[in-house]
Amino acid sequence: MTKTRQQLGAWYSSKEFILKAIERLPITKNTTFLDPSCGHGYFFDVIHSVYPDIPLENFHGIDIDPQAVKKCKEKYINIKCEDALFSKWVDTDIVLGNPPFLGRYKFLSVLGCEYRDKIMNEFYDIRGNNDLAVYFLRKAHQHSSKYASFITPNIIKSSSDCRRNTWEYVLNNGGKIYNVHTNLKWDGDANVFVDIVTWAKDGLLHKQQESKYNQLKLEY
Repeated sequence: MTKTRQQLGAWYSSKEFILKAIERLPITKNTTFLDPSCGHGYFFDVIHSVYPDIPLENFHGIDIDPQAVKKCKEKYINIKCEDALFSKWVDTDIVLGNPPFLGRYKFLSVLGCEYRDKIMNEFYDIRGNNDLAVYFLRKAHQHSSKYASFITPNIIKSSSDCRRNTWEYVLNNGGKIYNVHTNLKWDGDANVFVDIVTWAKDGLLHKQQESKYNQLKLEY
């Protein structure tokens, strides 16, 4: 694909949103991270500013934009220029980020028939009208990480197809959503509202996280 980041719905995150995304993650100096749409690495920059003892080699990233990858590699060495939806994700403790937002009805005009069909074949079990972010979230939950946290367009919550293929899938497959910020106005050019959702996999919640989850599972 040779589209711009904006055409692909790839918008850079604000520091405020990133801090919300990591606020309840169990991060130590040994934690490893994967951002499958890392861009220039700003997610990593914010995390490292809060946890400066984390070695730079603990940050792993993937991005389809070669210029963004080149910039990110100036600081972080474990960055790959690939299409994250069709590449192997390295094993890490946490997967997180801000995946591209693109509604299903724009797939043809922006991505083209061939790429749309490639997605449909790769994620054959995901049915209905889904935002592009859905495929990142599904792959994130299937990843080997213990925790995940993502900034997502709030259509993921409001669309029955998107919700079924992400949050309902997470909850039905060992995941527990325990921290959510909803309906946040994007601070920038993108005219969208977003949610920030953090979840644990395979029953890894601490007691205080479990209490938070019991409330959120009824609300989100």
